[in-house]
This record gives sequence, structure tokens and C-alpha cells, in this order.
Amino acid sequence: TKCTMVAQYLQFCKEEEFEPLSRTTLFRILEVREASQRKSLQGLDNTAADGSNGFNTMEQISERLVHLGIDIQWSQSVKKVSKGYIKQKNTSKQIISDPGDEAFQVKCAHEHTLVCDNCENLKSTLQELENKLKSNTHFSYTQDIKEELIHDFEEAKDRISKWKAHILRSINQENAKKEILESLDETSVLIVIDWAMKFQQIRFREKQSDWYGKRGICWHVSSVVSKGVSSVVTSYVHLFDSTTQDWFAVASILENLLSTIKSSMANISKAYIRSDEAGCYHNNLLVASLKDIGDRVGICVQSYDFSEPQQGKDICDKIICPLKSSIRRYCNEGNDILTAQDMHTALNCRPVKGTTSSVNEVKASAEQLSVKKIKDFSSYHNFQYKEAGIRVWKAHGIGKGKKLLDKDIYISRQKSTEVSVNFPAVQQTRQTKLKRNENHDDNSNADSAGLFDCAEPGCNHMFETIQSLELHMDLGQHSRFINSESVYDALKREWEKQFTTLSSRNVQGQGPKQHQTLECRESSSRMGWALSKPKTGSARFSPDVCKYLTAKFDYGERTGHKSDPAQVAKDMRCAKDEGGEKLFKAAEWLNKEKIKGFFSRLAIKRRKGVISTDIEEEIEVDNYESDTDDAEENEK
Repeated sequence: TKCTMVAQYLQFCKEEEFEPLSRTTLFRILEVREASQRKSLQGLDNTAADGSNGFNTMEQISERLVHLGIDIQWSQSVKKVSKGYIKQKNTSKQIISDPGDEAFQVKCAHEHTLVCDNCENLKSTLQELENKLKSNTHFSYTQDIKEELIHDFEEAKDRISKWKAHILRSINQENAKKEILESLDETSVLIVIDWAMKFQQIRFREKQSDWYGKRGICWHVSSVVSKGVSSVVTSYVHLFDSTTQDWFAVASILENLLSTIKSSMANISKAYIRSDEAGCYHNNLLVASLKDIGDRVGICVQSYDFSEPQQGKDICDKIICPLKSSIRRYCNEGNDILTAQDMHTALNCRPVKGTTSSVNEVKASAEQLSVKKIKDFSSYHNFQYKEAGIRVWKAHGIGKGKKLLDKDIYISRQKSTEVSVNFPAVQQTRQTKLKRNENHDDNSNADSAGLFDCAEPGCNHMFETIQSLELHMDLGQHSRFINSESVYDALKREWEKQFTTLSSRNVQGQGPKQHQTLECRESSSRMGWALSKPKTGSARFSPDVCKYLTAKFDYGERTGHKSDPAQVAKDMRCAKDEGGEKLFKAAEWLNKEKIKGFFSRLAIKRRKGVISTDIEEEIEVDNYESDTDDAEENEK
């Protein structure tokens, strides 16, 4: 509301000691500028964007069916379900358990008899839509249209399912960070690491000739959370003129970071590390090297947890924006930013609160580590370092895990990475001690007192000051309470609670909490359906598909008009031979991601001179996507 916006602005001005406009003027401004503007967004979560597109595809299919004679009210109900379904909620341990390995599974002591209305509505709507597509009783269409609609439906359904599984896994992985934060003391720190997008060179006065062919400057952000009387967040920025963003670069950064932490905080003896699943982080070489790095520095690395792709690094992303603003402000004062040293000078002259930076160089000649191949390594996301090995889990807190002995991991150990650069002292720290009435329990309702509420979906925390809100967002201790619970759901939950208290079976197992989210039948019937699947297999494109895509690629190479993968995906559906027959069946149609991967892999192989223009069956499907993802991460 307008009153809330004015109150938030006045509170912000009070904290910043800035004289605000009068309340009357603020309300007049809101009358003139009332509607919020929609904006284009970049860098969205791939899985979430694909899932959202899946719902859009469902709506488009329902609209096409209306033109073919289906009831328009039914089409509107499909839109309603698609717009209000996906929400972040608590997850059952059973759906992220591995049904094929007892070391990575948890069996519930209670029966899964409750259902979620939202889940069931979506499930029944998708089933009804599928039945209408495969049936000709309601309307008629050609076989080609039917084949196209069914293919789009199956692809959209798969994307929606992957999005839901992605949300459930991300919530579970975030629980690992929450538990670490709760256990932090004066001797331990939590470290969240992430490569920032390369910083493009900027000049105070830039010629047109300087605008082209700019070289990106690599920088890596490490946010360290320590706890004493108050929670302190310090961000360390490693700057590089040029470096390969591989595991050894990250290992060198971490060794230098831990050494810096030890020299500035001698009481620190334990460290917990988190990152996303970029190729430079999620690999057996880096995981194996951390144990020796910790022993050399004197800080024992307790665990290394991986968040879901494009998740869990908000604390790093938040500090990158003010860092960029500080550098640009320094440039506007008449300075050029062309090297890592220039960035370092800018950040020293215009320091950002709670940050420090240094210029570094990775010595590739110091790389010595050699390890054995670990089977199914890509499926492991949580690593805990023990005396004689590493214990691994596929999902946080699921099962007892599996221990990998040192003799099964190492061939030769990694010695010092030889990176020793000192950071300037942090002039100001970002620290806040939450007030007692602002540290709400996860089960508190949204009516608690507070002016600033958390923007994280599903989190109902509210805070009296912006500083407290920023700390909450940095630490990421979000609740997962869903306020939109119907009376029917509340009655079912209360009845279930009363019923289970009378059952003797409840003595051995833990009964559900009062606000535990209801589970859907899909989760109770399929153990492990939301578990992350490792990239394995060797499925190949058919020779006709390879020939068709290679011809498109060659045409772009000859003419300079390179084919757009999205357009090629559309053309594949209607491509016909000389006899007027379709070249490809629906099972052979590819999406733009796979076509993009094919083109990328083909271009790389030709540059290396590995193959000629005859690629046919040499490229595997799984390699396209993984190589493309790694290439995109290395462009950061």
C-alpha cells in the first residue's frame, strides 16, 4: 500500500540520516507514479525459466484446443492452475532418497496418506489435458497437428516436473547452510564462493576503436560469515588479469583465503565451504585438495556442500553490485580501469563496507594433485571430511552416506599452491545483532510486527530496520511457511495430528509438525523422483538428424548467416523430403538447447582439426549439454 511504501522510505531515511521529503509530497508522488513497470530480466535460473515456459506451453496448447472446438471455460481453468501452482515448500526426505542404495535413503516410519490440493489439481489438470490431446471425441485435427501437440505437451510436462524437483532439492540443500549457521561459534566460519562475471574494461574517455575487443578481467568473490557477539560478513575479492577458471585456480584462491583468515582471526580452526555446481567447483580434484590445504593452513575444512545450480550464492551476488558501482564511480572521477591492479586501486580508494581485495596470479606449475576416478561423483552434493577419508551424500541429511577412503582417492597429493598475497585490512565490517523480536521462529505467522518483510518466496520474516533485513538476506535463514492454507487443509492437518497421537506407531517415529506441508501422492509413491540424476549414458542422434544439423551448420559457415538454434528446432518439425514426407518423427525432434550444444561441439572439434565435415554419429547427446554448460560457466 501507499502508506507502507511511505513508512518504509521514512524509516530508510532515518537510518541513513537523510532528510526526507514531507509525507504529503511523498503521497503526491505516489499518485502520479502509481503503477509499477514490468522489466525484462537477465540471468534467470535455467530450470525455473524452463519450468515457467512449460506452463506457458500448456496455456498455448489449451488455447489451440479452443480453436479446435474445446470448451473455453476448461481452457481458462488450465490457465488458473498453471499460474498459481509452483510454491516453495518443505520437502519429504523420501522423494530425494536413492531407491537403489540404502546409504542414501531415508524410510519414513509413518504412512503417506495426506495429499496437497495444489499438487493434485495440477496432476489432474495435466492428465485431463493429455486425455483430450490423445482423444478425438471432443474435436478433430490432422495427425501432424496431433503429433506436434502431444510432443509439446510431453516436453512441457517434463520441464514442469524438473522445476518442481529443482525447488525441492534447493530447499533441502539450503537446510545444510541453515544448520551450519546455527552451529557457528567463535572458532568456525562459513565460506560461500563464486566467480563473478568478467569485468569489462572501461575508460574515462573511450574512443570508438577502444570500444571493440575488450578483454574481461576475472574476479572471484568469497563471502565469509563468522559469529561472535554479532554476525560478521566479510567479502574477499581475488582479482586476476588473466586466468583459467579451473579447479586449481579455485584451490589457490581457497588456500590464500584460509591463510588470510587465520592471520587475521587466530582463533578460527574450522571452516565450512559452500558453492554452486559449476565445473570448476564440483569436481573430484578440488574436493580432494581441500583436506591438505586445511592441514597446511591450520584451519580444518569440515565440509563442502553444493547448492542447486544457480542457487545458494546470493550473499556473493549481493556484494558484487556495490563493488561494480564503486569501480564505475572511481572511473567517473577521471581514471581508467584496464587491469586487475586498476580494479584493486578503485576498491581501495572507494571501499565498500565489509570488503577487501587483492591482485593475484595462479601458478599453474604448482599443480601436482592426481586422483583416481570416483564412480558417480556428479551425483554427490555433500562432502564431509573425516580422519581417513571423505563421507559423501547425494542429498543433505539423507541416509548415513558413503565413506570414501583416502587410498581409494589419492594417487599423489597436492602441495602448496604458492599463492601468497596479503589483503588490506577491512575498514568497516558488515555486522548486525538481530533484535530478539526480529528473530522469529519458522512457524510464526505473517502478522508479526515489523516494517520490512523478506522478499524470498515462502519466507514470512519481518524486520524493523533495513540493516536487519540485509543480514537476514545475506545469511539466508528463510522460513518455508505458506500462508495461503485453506480451511479444508487446516481441518485435515488438525484431524491428522489428533489421529496420530492415538497411534502406537507414533512412538517410534516423529509425527509431523503443526505447519508441515502436505505431501502429494506422487511423492509418496515414487521414492527418489526428485533426486538429482547424474549425467550418464551415451544416447546418440540418428544419422539423419546429424546430417541435417551439419548441413545447417555448413550453410552458416559458407554464407556467414549462421542458423539460430531456436529456428532450426522449428524447421525440423516441418522439414520434408522430395516426396513430401516428413524427414523426422516426433521422437527425433530436438529443442534449441540440444541443437546449440551440437553446433558448439562441432565447432570445437573442427577448430581442433579432430574431424572433417562428416560428423554423423561421433557426438553424443549427453556431451552437448555438459560441454555447453561448462563453456558458459567459463565465460563468467
